[in-house]
Amino acid sequence: MTTYKFKAGTRFSGDPDAIVVEFERLRSEFGALQPEAIVEAGADEGNPIHDVKQFLWDDDDQAAHEYRLTIARQLVRAIVIPAKDPKDDQSKYVYTERDYVPLAGITANPGRYLLALSAARRDLESAQRRVDDLLNAAKTNKSRRGDVAAIMLAVEALHTANESIRTIH
Repeated sequence: MTTYKFKAGTRFSGDPDAIVVEFERLRSEFGALQPEAIVEAGADEGNPIHDVKQFLWDDDDQAAHEYRLTIARQLVRAIVIPAKDPKDDQSKYVYTERDYVPLAGITANPGRYLLALSAARRDLESAQRRVDDLLNAAKTNKSRRGDVAAIMLAVEALHTANESIRTIH
């Protein structure tokens, strides 16, 4: 039975269950799950991570390595625990400013939990800046003025989410 799957909308190949087993081996060996370790392990043709075609293992230059690190980050975020309704799928890992840890145990370590909250707050702030930019663009473009009300709702929702996260710290 499959325990994990790739998040809807992602195009990763490979076996998510085997990849999670490898992620957990890396966490155990290195004490953390970090993109650098994922790329290093995945370079081995016998590793299940190597089967993720997005890594493009046939190039050894620095740009290719940086690209592989980006793919590693995306791969970790793409692993979910399936629910009956795909919109309720839960991420397997959460980022904590240093590494990725299983979401299920994040509250057991208060320091890691706070790091994850901090990373989430930064992501929300970044999303809020992008939505603010879109709002400004919609306001100045006559053909997009109809979008302003919907974007304003997104701005308010992100602001509320940011304020809620700030109250936890």
